[in-house]
Amino acid sequence: MFLREFVPVLSLALVIILISLRSLRGIKFEIWQAMFIGSLIVILSRSISLQEALRAIDFDVILFLFSMFVIGSALEESGYLQKLSYGILSRVKSFSSLILFFSLLMGFSSAILMNDTVAVIATPIAIYISRICGVDEKFFLFLLAFSVTIGSVMSPIGNPQNFLISHYGNFGNEFLVFFIYLFAPTVVNLVITPFFLKALYRIKDFKISFSEPEDFAWGKEGSKTEHAFEKSKKRLEVVSKLSMTLLIVLVVFRTFAIFLGLDIKFPIHYITFVSALPVLLFGGRTLRVLKNVDWKTLVFFASMFILMKSVWGTRLFQKLIFQFDLTSHLYLFGAGILLSQLVSNVPLTMLILPLLSMDDVFSLLVLAVSSTIAGNLTILGAASNVIIIQASEKRKGAGIGFFEFVKFGFPITLLNSVLYYIFMKIFFCITVVGYVKFGFA
Repeated sequence: MFLREFVPVLSLALVIILISLRSLRGIKFEIWQAMFIGSLIVILSRSISLQEALRAIDFDVILFLFSMFVIGSALEESGYLQKLSYGILSRVKSFSSLILFFSLLMGFSSAILMNDTVAVIATPIAIYISRICGVDEKFFLFLLAFSVTIGSVMSPIGNPQNFLISHYGNFGNEFLVFFIYLFAPTVVNLVITPFFLKALYRIKDFKISFSEPEDFAWGKEGSKTEHAFEKSKKRLEVVSKLSMTLLIVLVVFRTFAIFLGLDIKFPIHYITFVSALPVLLFGGRTLRVLKNVDWKTLVFFASMFILMKSVWGTRLFQKLIFQFDLTSHLYLFGAGILLSQLVSNVPLTMLILPLLSMDDVFSLLVLAVSSTIAGNLTILGAASNVIIIQASEKRKGAGIGFFEFVKFGFPITLLNSVLYYIFMKIFFCITVVGYVKFGFA
């Protein structure tokens, strides 16, 4: 009884401590290692059986993440997304227009590619732009972190917790519902946030100009194989663009199929996997693409499913959640933001989902928004924050401390939260959730 009730909770506490400290007695821990240790403890202590642990892993989510990472890896390896970003950003003339374009570009990209994927790809771009502009690298790292978090709110495939909510919730057409309620406030936040951050940094507007990047690595290879490398890289670029096009087409097709009432069952994880197949089968650089897939994040999620299943079995966390009135949208919003700092947004979503009605679309959307926007409050609020900071440090860029993140994250989160809540309440009053859900299902 003791093992079943307390070991999982103590393991979760250990995970939180390891993630916060990032080291213990001189031993450094990455986030995935901390979560893996936590899951290993509950298995070895028999708080959860091996069979239960395997059943706890949601392989649909793992397939979704793997597929998105494959597409993202191909886009980065081919250099296409970086070239596209440079092509857009090179046309801006002032710092204000640059940060607005950057915010919108990263936000909309995360809505399609998932926030963690964009975080991996765009961190080198953020560092490069900051150096060209002569602005503190941390400014663009913050802007990237905030933009990918905000942008991912409006899409059921924008982040893992949104996918979980749309996967289990009875939305009918999840893309349409997310768009109706969350598109407008997301765009407003993506427009306001960069200028609010600029004001916090006290940066005055100035003119800028971009030159062709020579020191920015679109890809590296030995000179002896330069021609073959460029040829295979071009092939991968074509295939990765095909995968992106296929992903967008299938998402649009699925949305309109549901809108027209067609009985076509095509889950999101199938869409992402089918879209990734061209890269895996015809990319020509499959091993390099697979090597660059974020396997650590996949291990993190598999381990998290196991640990959260074990924690859920203790019912101790349910008692804590019950201190919040989840029938109140305001309390649910607050719980999503605050509790996400304790167990991160994805584990929190897994813990709260069973307590909500899968037919209560608005409450599910409140959970999606609050658990996602919580990522702007602290480093631990979202995995994408850690990805960005680690990627920057890996490239000898600027690092961001825990309290330094909160210094800028708190006012940004407060602003974002107020705007989202007001917009959602307005849309809730002028639309009928049942019509949105059942009328187009």
